[in-house]
Amino acid sequence: MLKAHAYQLIKQRLFDLDLVSGQFVSQKQIVELIDFPLGPVREAMLQLQAEGLVEIFPQRGIQITPVTVEMVRDLFGLRRLIEPPGIKALARTGDLAALKELRRATKEALQKEKSGEVKPVSNHTFQVDQRLHEMAIDALDNKLVREIYRVQQDRILLIRLNIRPWATQEPGLVDHLHILDALCRRDAAGATASLLRHLKNAEQAALDALARSPHIKTTLPRAASNGTRPAAVQT
Repeated sequence: MLKAHAYQLIKQRLFDLDLVSGQFVSQKQIVELIDFPLGPVREAMLQLQAEGLVEIFPQRGIQITPVTVEMVRDLFGLRRLIEPPGIKALARTGDLAALKELRRATKEALQKEKSGEVKPVSNHTFQVDQRLHEMAIDALDNKLVREIYRVQQDRILLIRLNIRPWATQEPGLVDHLHILDALCRRDAAGATASLLRHLKNAEQAALDALARSPHIKTTLPRAASNGTRPAAVQT
């Protein structure tokens, strides 16, 4: 479907930071940016608005949802509600071989960080980080919760990408080892306690980075269709 294709193209531009937190753009600029018809773009923007990634202002344009203190706190508040039950379920019924393999991969990623092979805020680190949380959500075997978390994963990624230049560290993988150690022992209480500490640490790291980040709006990158660079709407 054209709408689904437009949706994926726009979201990728968000992840590439061609469209940044707080920026105002017009539908015409989005059309030029991804070189796609207006109709599917309009439908895709409505879906992105429903997922909290953009906000549409009639007669004014479209704002890329700003990364704010409120967003960070709301997101982690939601995670504290849905992830602990998943961790408990994972401790009871999770595939032990898969948990041990993830613990191995987590140790390997930490070693790469220490050696300087990858940065603590790299995409590789994020992928290893997210795997544990995905396993916890999957352990609930609830399609509705899984869909809610999928949408929130996009917001988590956008927060991390937009504040990455000002993030000095991420506590994720170190905290994850404590969670994984408890999971491999089938210690549901210990794993849950470690998860809650991790979420608290990750929330504080995000808030600290956000406090250091200036609010900068940039112009759009070169359009795909004709090589021109449309200007961003000023706010």
